Amino acid sequence: MTLLQEIDDHYRKGLALEKEARQSKATVQYALDAAKEFLAASQLSAKAANDTALPAEKRAICSVLHLYYQAAYNKSASWYHYETKNFPEARTFAGEQGQAIASAIMTAKEHVAKVSEQQKAFLQKMIEQWQGEELALAVQVASINARDAWENDRTIDSLDYYRQTIGAGEQALQYFQTHMTDLPSIRVMQGNIFAMMANAAQVQAKLIFDEAKRKRVPMSELPMRRLRDLMQALLRTLDIGNQAVIANPEWLQYRDAADQARDNIEHLLRDNLSRWLDIYLAFEDNQELRTIMRTTDIRKYKEVEAIRKIEVNSVGQLWAKGSFFLLVFLTTVVTVYLFATMGFKIALLAVLGIPIIFLVVSAVMLRTIGELSEAGFIETLRIALKFQLTGLSRLIDQIRRTSSDNPEQE
Repeated sequence: MTLLQEIDDHYRKGLALEKEARQSKATVQYALDAAKEFLAASQLSAKAANDTALPAEKRAICSVLHLYYQAAYNKSASWYHYETKNFPEARTFAGEQGQAIASAIMTAKEHVAKVSEQQKAFLQKMIEQWQGEELALAVQVASINARDAWENDRTIDSLDYYRQTIGAGEQALQYFQTHMTDLPSIRVMQGNIFAMMANAAQVQAKLIFDEAKRKRVPMSELPMRRLRDLMQALLRTLDIGNQAVIANPEWLQYRDAADQARDNIEHLLRDNLSRWLDIYLAFEDNQELRTIMRTTDIRKYKEVEAIRKIEVNSVGQLWAKGSFFLLVFLTTVVTVYLFATMGFKIALLAVLGIPIIFLVVSAVMLRTIGELSEAGFIETLRIALKFQLTGLSRLIDQIRRTSSDNPEQE
């Protein structure tokens, strides 16, 4: 194996180990093994850069790659210390990573004009990639600061850092999508951004948990407004976590974070069974929450859903019957007007019938939408008929007396 082949072998092994390290918490140790492989590639590249037996162009490329492999070493070491919560060391290696990338870019730009067209294209491609990695480094540093604050109960600081992370991540992702065709790199950056957004939502949820704990308020007695805020933060964590899983399905840590958010939602639902209807109405369009509610307590979910359907159907039927009610009203007004033109006595009979008509129509409407029982409906009709018969009887008696008192009018 030649020196250049040995360099390439170490670098490829480092990439494989780095990918393995990010799969789950159980494989984090592989990050140190990856760092060792990158360091070996860097050291051998420095040796090759001074090997006069190699062509000048090869030595120039090796002098650039030596710096990039050094950056890769620092990146893996920083990530290992981040995962093991040694944040000062993580920051130190991240700082050295930034210096190495900047030096690699500067050295590559110096050599672009001195190499062949083929090597020039290679260096220009590397420069674009490394500039993207400089932007990604801002995400890395903000993540370290955010996690450090989180672990040390500086929740507000953690939230601020995570917000910085999201902004830096979106900027880096835009650069990757515009200047790079390396789909794995874009996919990893997407996953990182989604993870940071999920962390930010998780911090917001923790703020509400901490507030309740400080005030000694059980989750079952949390004010409804705060309960909605907490549920919204947890649902956002779950949604973004699921997106991170889609972007990088092989990274189990994203899946673990999404599962944790789901567990927290289930616990919150169990603690607030009496307020499921309010929660259902507040997040009615969230299909994920409805699914969790079904799996948490199917009987309670069906009960809440039945209540909601009754309300929806009642409102719909009320609007439908309302148009009929309006028609009855207009018809009654026109009828009274026509009867009024036929004489006072007939008009009086029509006016007497108006409240009876409306009472009967209202009873029919309420019975149709389920707001009036069968017994109540029958009783309403009985009262209407009694009122009608009594009124008509009195009116007829009055008309007869009037007629007998004034026989000349007949």
